[in-house]
Amino acid sequence: MALQLYPSEIFYSQDSISCRFSDGNLIGETLDELCEGRLKVSDIDPISVTKVNGQWITWNNRRLWVFRHLERFGKCNRIAVNNMVSLPKYFHMTSKSGGQAVEVRGEPGGRWHNQRSACSIC
Repeated sequence: MALQLYPSEIFYSQDSISCRFSDGNLIGETLDELCEGRLKVSDIDPISVTKVNGQWITWNNRRLWVFRHLERFGKCNRIAVNNMVSLPKYFHMTSKSGGQAVEVRGEPGGRWHNQRSACSIC
């Protein structure tokens, strides 16, 4: 069985992320599509994690940003993750918040990420 974690149990590895995925889609618009049912959580590739000093860390920080917002809105609970034994060669921990928070570089698009709760859009 695949490892499942709450997004809030996973820490960011970087202090900032691009507002776009590598395919050019805005992370906030992807969040909107998930919140509004146009996409399913299972449509998003699982994030890869590894345990560092007792904490789950990911290098898939943009996807984690989306999943953490979904969890905050009650739109997802645990997510399937790939538990990697070793870190990729390009992995660098640059988080200045201990992985708790990440800054988005640029405008992420969409509207859900600005909401305090899922009900404030209803």
